[in-house]
Amino acid sequence: MTGRLPDEAKQYPHHFRPPHPSDTADVPADARAERPAGPRAPRPWWALVVGQWPLAVTLLGVAAGVGWAGIGHWKRGSFLIGASFVVATLLRAFLPDRWVGLLGVRRRLVDVACLGLLGVGIWALTLVVPPLP
Repeated sequence: MTGRLPDEAKQYPHHFRPPHPSDTADVPADARAERPAGPRAPRPWWALVVGQWPLAVTLLGVAAGVGWAGIGHWKRGSFLIGASFVVATLLRAFLPDRWVGLLGVRRRLVDVACLGLLGVGIWALTLVVPPLP
């Protein structure tokens, strides 16, 4: 080996070659021809939230619980936070992988165990700690 790069490698200095247009097997040939060249336009923020609805539901529940605890009802607020994590546990347990989005970070069993332990733990602490006099 002489240490010289082939001409094709000089054109593309990174470690992989760019995909060949005919390698898009999952897209029909007529759809490839209609696709405009260049990068796709960014999606609006609401479309990104709708695409991640399980995480959005969980975060809205946690935010509502934090807000409720912030106005003085800490037991109700923390109960709502725990309920949000329990709902996230159920969503992660029963939704298919293509729908869970960012709620699924690890394997399903690990995610369900962590979210369930967190939700039930917050619920237990909420019920055990006595209210302020």
